[in-house]
Amino acid sequence: MRTLIVEDEAKADLIEAHDWYERRERGLGARFESHLHDAFTWIDENVGLCLEFLPGVRRHNMKVFPYSVFFTVTDTELRVVAVLHGARHPRIVGKRMGQ
Repeated sequence: MRTLIVEDEAKADLIEAHDWYERRERGLGARFESHLHDAFTWIDENVGLCLEFLPGVRRHNMKVFPYSVFFTVTDTELRVVAVLHGARHPRIVGKRMGQ
């Protein structure tokens, strides 16, 4: 299992999503986080199934919530750079990565 690193901007993304869902329905934010952590585990175990979105950056679409996880991976690290709602333009990821 790789070490999971969630970049500060990605942490802000997931806090924003959690809070939005929690305002809609009590407990839904926690459910979002649970599915997100399941996605992190799935990514670590199936990284080769995640398509490259930008050079060195891969994307995984969550199953239950309309969010994508953008990440980089090495033999030892899984680094999450963004957790974005499907309606947001993924160009944000390139900007965060300096591309």
